[in-house]
Amino acid sequence: MWRGTDTLCRGIVCDVCDRMKVNYNKEASIERMEMNLMMRAFNDTFDRLTPEKQAETLTNMRIEKSSNSTANAGLTPADAR
Repeated sequence: MWRGTDTLCRGIVCDVCDRMKVNYNKEASIERMEMNLMMRAFNDTFDRLTPEKQAETLTNMRIEKSSNSTANAGLTPADAR
């Protein structure tokens, strides 16, 4: 409320990105920043799963993990291959 109506949502999203250490461009759309936040939350949660649960999750989401599995950078939709 103290920031004004135009910047309220953007300011909150930027604050959350900063707190979660999510990289973002301040000029990016709010939707893009929110997507970065969701991906960070997913990756953090995914990393805490057992390998079996990771495989199950990827199968359920129809995602394949590439052979160069450096963190989750290798996650790509199976349909995109």
